[in-house]
Amino acid sequence: MRKQILRATAAIGILFGVTSLASAQVLPGSGWYSTAVIQNVGSAAATVHLDVYAQTGNAAPATADISPQIAPGASRVFFPGSGGASGNVDVSSPLANNFSGSMVVSSDQPVVAIGQITNFQLPGGAFGVGITGGYASEQYRGSPANSSTLNFPLVKSSFGGKTTIFTVQAAGADVTATATILTSDGVSHTKQLTIPANRSFTFGPSDSFSPAVVATGCGTDPNTSPCFGSLTVVGNNNIAGVALEFEDNKSPATAVQAASMFGTEDIGGTVLCPIMKNDFAGNHRTTGMSIANTGTETANVTATFTSSTGQTFTEGPHAITAGKSFVFSAFAPATIGGMPAGTLAAAKVTSDKPTIVGVVSERNISGSPVKFTTYTCFNPANATAKIAAPVFKLDFGNNTTGIQVQNANTTGDVTVNATFSCDSGTTTFGPVSSGALAPGASFNYFRPAAVPAGKLCAVTLDAGGANKVVAIMNESSDLFPGTPQILLNTKNYEGFNL
Repeated sequence: MRKQILRATAAIGILFGVTSLASAQVLPGSGWYSTAVIQNVGSAAATVHLDVYAQTGNAAPATADISPQIAPGASRVFFPGSGGASGNVDVSSPLANNFSGSMVVSSDQPVVAIGQITNFQLPGGAFGVGITGGYASEQYRGSPANSSTLNFPLVKSSFGGKTTIFTVQAAGADVTATATILTSDGVSHTKQLTIPANRSFTFGPSDSFSPAVVATGCGTDPNTSPCFGSLTVVGNNNIAGVALEFEDNKSPATAVQAASMFGTEDIGGTVLCPIMKNDFAGNHRTTGMSIANTGTETANVTATFTSSTGQTFTEGPHAITAGKSFVFSAFAPATIGGMPAGTLAAAKVTSDKPTIVGVVSERNISGSPVKFTTYTCFNPANATAKIAAPVFKLDFGNNTTGIQVQNANTTGDVTVNATFSCDSGTTTFGPVSSGALAPGASFNYFRPAAVPAGKLCAVTLDAGGANKVVAIMNESSDLFPGTPQILLNTKNYEGFNL
């Protein structure tokens, strides 16, 4: 069977809330739980098995087989506490409350999976999860975990009132690892990790790094702050990881950001980021892009932003010393090449060293409530003609998904077709065409007419032949005023290149 590690974190768990961890830093408040959605990207019906490992102790994993099989192109939802209602899969019964841990997904067909962390209480308290007033929610990708080194460009230690914590999972064998945070003031902070096979370990900037990472005197510039930096984890065996960013001391939490960490295959000389915004639309959404240099020499990077109308804006070059990160931002001092307010764009970042990775964070700068989300950018060397997306919603549960697909070709236009497999694979809609996209440009699939309202779907994108594309899925409740979901923060996850 082909195994895929779902990067579940102790801070969110696979099941139920978390009240105590080995980490000194945990998500604020209570009610946290996570779900997973698994998509069959093979050519035949998939038999799928789940193993859920507690983070602490050596207990055998809780297990479940997804039944019935998952049809090709379709997806199924793992939801803790659901008891299998509404076609969901549930392995919560063998596990105690306040469980936290990690999941391994096995299948006789190739599969991809995303996780979702939230503290949102479903209407009527369904499934007994969440907490009143909890509106934090975010999505992140599972991983094949084929790297022993992980990188993440964005570490906050109470910077701007926000903190980042990390969970690293051992992929099939015991792991010893060194975690290093290099803060923007040039100081290197290290910590040792020991993780049993398939289990996970959570840590944050305040957890016994040497020297300690400060959380005061942070200033406001991320490119010089001692409270802002980048992370590298080097292990003796393969690992996977996820980063979680949250607002300090806010309970119940109303926002959380999650993103999977980068393996060595994600590092390159070019980074593609399909969604960049500067005070875009009525909700004033604005993004910042953090680029990390994972190498041993200074990298000089230049960002090109291509707007939805075809305009280009260039920023740089900016020098990033080894191990550090640089933030491209619309906030002072602005570093987005003069891209004006009201712009939706895609970004391409190039470097004179093949050593960069990137993360994009988004918020609605004047919203009430303020909403946040995060996604990881792409190495175009990993781009392909086909992309799988396990979750697409059109007015489902008062949420709707937009898909931003970017042409990763260096030359030549590309046309992308999207096919939607809905209702656990029993109905199919499309294909829906993007029209021609120039290199570096992107297209947004939003409320496609071919898909009826009220649908939960999986999506396959196809650019044909040897073309290359990448995509981000962006889920929002902004279109549903008067519903509990209107207060949920935005959710992003990255499409899977096949």
